[in-house]
Parts: sequence; structure tokens; C-alpha cells
Amino acid sequence: MTEKPKLSMNGVHVSYDESLILRDLELSVPSNSVVALLGRNGVGKTTVLKTIMGIKDIVGGEVSLDAQSLNGVNAENRSRSGIGYVPQGREIFPSLTVWENLKVSLSVHGKKGGKERLEEVYELFPVLSEMKHRKGGVLSGGQQQQLAIGRALLTNPSLLLLDEPTEGIQPSIIDQIEDAIKYLKKTYDISILLVEQYLDFAKACADSFYIMERGSIVEQGTIASLTDEVTAQYLSV
Repeated sequence: MTEKPKLSMNGVHVSYDESLILRDLELSVPSNSVVALLGRNGVGKTTVLKTIMGIKDIVGGEVSLDAQSLNGVNAENRSRSGIGYVPQGREIFPSLTVWENLKVSLSVHGKKGGKERLEEVYELFPVLSEMKHRKGGVLSGGQQQQLAIGRALLTNPSLLLLDEPTEGIQPSIIDQIEDAIKYLKKTYDISILLVEQYLDFAKACADSFYIMERGSIVEQGTIASLTDEVTAQYLSV
């Protein structure tokens, strides 16, 4: 029997101001898998993540988590059902300390196992422990990204959405984020949907890929099957 995917999007349509942004989108994320969502700027990748999170409403089709429809479920309840989201731009609370940023997730999602998860986040990203009393706004871009990912992990997600996690970040922190993704996949039953422009990072982390163009999926396959020809056709500037 085929295992049900962690996430599925079937025939999804999403519009902005009556302009169709996602067109009959078909996408699935298997359990315990990392899927890269690729494409040039402006093709709708961020909209896919916002649609999964419930920030954007669909006008047709269905989004499902563990074979249960999410249609009509708001963003807060999607988060409580196990979806973690790290948006592009990170959106931490700059006036709160690192610890206060992390505590928000613990307080919202309950403290069961919170201490263990917090220690794990500190092990994945040691700088967060070192700087836990500093305000988020004074951290570097890479440190803020680590904080944003750590905060999402404290919600104990079964599906993690990452939007451009390497954007504007120094190579050493990119390596740490790559190691964290590999650790999470190896250690937990977690699925990750990764929107990424940095192709080498996506190839290093992902098991499979989808490529978008004009709001639809145009190519998909295992990450090993992402050829130079496909890259040149759909991803080169």
C-alpha cells in the first residue's frame, strides 16, 4: 500500500486582486522527506508556502496534511496541527531578546518537552545560546535566520516550510543550516518543503524537486535527476 504523503496540493488555484497566481497546482511532500521548490523570481513559490500556511486563501482545489483537508482551517490552527513556517525575511521580533523570541513559541505551543527541544535548538545553533540575552534586532542576518528556524522548531512541527533560508547569509551559517536540515531528517519524522534559489544548497539538502513557472509545476523528480539542461531551461537568469 502506498504511504500517504505528509502534504498534498491538488488542483490549487490562488489569485491576487483577480489575477491568478497559482494555476491548477499539483504538489506533494512525502513523509520524512526534503523537497525543494525551485523557479525564477516571481513564479509563485512564496505564494505556495503562504497557501499551505493558510495566509493566502485558495479559490479552487484542496490542500491536505496527512490526508486531512486544510481547506477553511486558519493559519493559527494549521500551526497547531504541526506546520512550522520560516518566512522570507525571517520576521523575528527585533525588540525582544533571543530567549524571548524562542519563549513565544514555547508559550504558544505548550511546554511539554520544551526544555529538551530548546537544548536541541541550542545544539544545532550554538550562537542562540551564546546570545540569548541580546535583542533580535542586533543579530546579523544569518543569526536572525538561525533564530527564525529555531523558533519554528520549538513548535515541534511535522512539516517545516522554509522560504529562502540562505538569502543574504554568510557561507559558514549556510553550512550550519544545511547540517541542521540533514540532522532533522535523520533524527525525526519531519518533512521539509524548501524554497531556494541557491541551487547547490538545494541539491545538498533535498531528496526531490519541483520547478515552477507562471504559477504551475513544469518539472519534477528526484534531486539526482535535476540535469544541467533542466536547470538552464527553467532556472538560469
